[in-house]
Order: sequence, then C-alpha cells, then structure tokens
Amino acid sequence: ARRTMATTNNLVFYGIPSPDGVERRVLYHSKFRAIYTYRMSLADLDANLQRVLEERKWEVASDERNNLVGKLDITNDGRIVHVSTEPCSNPMFCTMKYWIDM
Repeated sequence: ARRTMATTNNLVFYGIPSPDGVERRVLYHSKFRAIYTYRMSLADLDANLQRVLEERKWEVASDERNNLVGKLDITNDGRIVHVSTEPCSNPMFCTMKYWIDM
C-alpha cells in the first residue's frame, strides 16, 4: 500500500470529505479552514467534488466560479461551507480550499 501524508481526520471538513484525487496532499487543516493540493486538472477535481457532494447529500447554494476557478458555497442541514478551486503555478496541479465563516 502506498503511504500518504493525509490522515483520515484531516480529510473531512464539517462532514464533507475532500475528494479523492491524484497525489492529494493536505497543506493546512484547522477547525476553520482546510487546504488540499492535487496533481490533476481542475476539471477532474471538479468531477470528483461533484460526486462527493451528491453522495453526501450536499447542495450547491451558489457558484461564482469562472471556468472552474473561484468560489462556490455548499450547504447541508443548514451548514454552509465555502469551497474554492484554482490552478497552481504548475498547470499539472490544482488547489482546493474549504472554509467556514467564523
């Protein structure tokens, strides 16, 4: 089995898991924010994110992204989690952030 730097605890943020992906890394995780990087395209990451939202019964409340870059808000049971997706400087990588209002 291949080892990963992520643990199960920091792959879930307020009940929503980070999507599976190629070389997923946890850059930062707190009770207010989580930042993940992936070695995959934004389109592939978005497809995985949409699958997670559907499986976990989260709904998209608003989507301000342009070409998959930017912010969307997701909701479940009255909870709102903000999500941001963006490419990294290396086009083979992308970043996804989850955060809540404090």
